[in-house]
Amino acid sequence: MVPAKEVGGDWFDFFLLDPERIGFVLGDVSGKGVPAALYMAIASTLLRAAALHHASPGACLASMNESLVERHAEGMFVTLFYGILNTHTGVLEYANAGHNPPYAFSPDGKVRALRERCGPMLGVFEGLQYPARNMELQPGEGLLVFTDGVTEARNRNGEFYGESRLEAYLAASASRPVDELVCGLQADVERFEASAPRADDITALALRRRVPAGK
Repeated sequence: MVPAKEVGGDWFDFFLLDPERIGFVLGDVSGKGVPAALYMAIASTLLRAAALHHASPGACLASMNESLVERHAEGMFVTLFYGILNTHTGVLEYANAGHNPPYAFSPDGKVRALRERCGPMLGVFEGLQYPARNMELQPGEGLLVFTDGVTEARNRNGEFYGESRLEAYLAASASRPVDELVCGLQADVERFEASAPRADDITALALRRRVPAGK
């Protein structure tokens, strides 16, 4: 995460739900600066609390949405992707609240976006449902989740970094360890910006299902 100002409204988190399942989240709060950071802290706390009581990512997002709507934070909302990966089976269950579609990638450079719509942003309308989706990550495959600060980064000519550059970078870097992949993405975006003023926080999270030992 690289904030556009001293504090930002993006956040990411990951945590074990049980010995086989890991939850992970990446969110983007509207606005910037201290108000966005405070709203982000509330949303992060709500997600953690919901994750402990709701088995489905969709149910977690629905619970979060109701709590945020009740707080009536004028003009504030959050887009969010929440996933639960079963590290034994590779099954990924996820829900998306108006966030950028993540990319699944394989070590041979194949890339595909998870474009299934799950629901709108959180904190605006009450009574919304967020259906959960499922996919399977094969051993060696990974997932990249990011905020629009990546694709909407601009250079001095006003050009966006865009999805096509992100997909090209990911295809070329898909075999790298995920920590190197994320750091490399940050460097690639910064090279593209070429010292142009940054308008938004840049945040990315990547994970990969490990190949079983001995294979």
